[in-house]
Amino acid sequence: MSDTYPVNFTIEIDRPLLRKYLQWRWSRSVVVVVACFFGIFGFAGSVDYIRDHATSQLGAILYMAGAVVISVALSLVASAVIYFGFVRRRVARYVDSLNVSVEGPFLRIREDGLVLIDRKIHFRSIHDYSTVQDSPMRKFGMYSLSFTTSGFRSAHHGANAILGIKDCEKVRDMLAEIDAQRENA
Repeated sequence: MSDTYPVNFTIEIDRPLLRKYLQWRWSRSVVVVVACFFGIFGFAGSVDYIRDHATSQLGAILYMAGAVVISVALSLVASAVIYFGFVRRRVARYVDSLNVSVEGPFLRIREDGLVLIDRKIHFRSIHDYSTVQDSPMRKFGMYSLSFTTSGFRSAHHGANAILGIKDCEKVRDMLAEIDAQRENA
């Protein structure tokens, strides 16, 4: 069986779509975590104040409502600072650095989020390929390319996923065909 694919080529990433998706996903996570943090401390502080200083039920309810409004406002401000100061830059760095390519018998994945990871996975260690689309991905019209690997000493054995691949289903089929051709060569 002859190999009909080039030995080395790069797989296209839909960077603008991936950037939007990751920014949306991380902004939601930041808001939830920060809101919980401010909510817990705001509620605890208001309970202590109400217990020690409230003279009527109406006063306690009004104080609690004010504490909730202040907690929500502070959490939104803190979330915006974290998002614009940290998350947007991290997402941009990750999206710009993501590179997926085929290099002979290897699938190479290079990504730089908090840590630079440059993996070369031999096609022989890949068991299967699949496309995954959860409900947030469906909202953005994107898929994740997932594959399972084996390896006794591999730090990344098991399930692997790559977000943002253009024409993910076609790439999945192409990689499976390359895998079959190069594994049996």
